[in-house]
Amino acid sequence: MDDRLTSILRSYSHGEISAERAADEMGATYNVADVYVLSREAGLPLPDPDGPFERAQFERAKRLFAGVPGSSQRSEKQA
Repeated sequence: MDDRLTSILRSYSHGEISAERAADEMGATYNVADVYVLSREAGLPLPDPDGPFERAQFERAKRLFAGVPGSSQRSEKQA
């Protein structure tokens, strides 16, 4: 793995960029799954699930799903 990829993965691991952005920066042949796998292969931890970046992503996802018909019923059943 070259230094450029390692640097991108390190930014992802530190929660500085999303997995989607990391995949975009890595190149057209990479996807989010590659980001996860290559991060682990590089010995880098996945971002802190309780960090501010992840909380912001979760809040964004909640807002996106708020307008989806039936989404509140699904989340109530899962709770």
